[in-house]
Amino acid sequence: AGPHKLDAVAALGARAVVARDDADWRLELDRQGFGRGVDAVADIVAGSQVTACLECLRPGGRYVTAGAIAGPHVTLDWRMVYLRQLTLTGVTMGTQEQARRIVAHVQSGRLKPLLAGSYPLEALPQAQHEFCSRRHVGKLVITL
Repeated sequence: AGPHKLDAVAALGARAVVARDDADWRLELDRQGFGRGVDAVADIVAGSQVTACLECLRPGGRYVTAGAIAGPHVTLDWRMVYLRQLTLTGVTMGTQEQARRIVAHVQSGRLKPLLAGSYPLEALPQAQHEFCSRRHVGKLVITL
């Protein structure tokens, strides 16, 4: 996570939290007991950190991406993917049926979305500023 988000992510129950911008974040993973690597990486940032994220996966690990706010172009050694049997998955939006199931889970209390802020449509510029600051933890919602 970004360095200003570490406490919030830890409070959510993360087993280990490291600052993504720290040059030694992979060493910090080792110090926190992940010397063999992690099972999965969920990345919405992409950019120059993709290779490091893939390198921290254990053999057979999974990398899931849903964005590229640090840049869409990535250079990596493709052999790392097949020799370590990594799974790469890109996700966007699910089906309408999946969305209905998620809403039902939220309504029943089984799933609690992480809401960073809610803005009326008239405050869209303020919400966009908050989004661009990358300081929020969770989703920003625009209401009509």
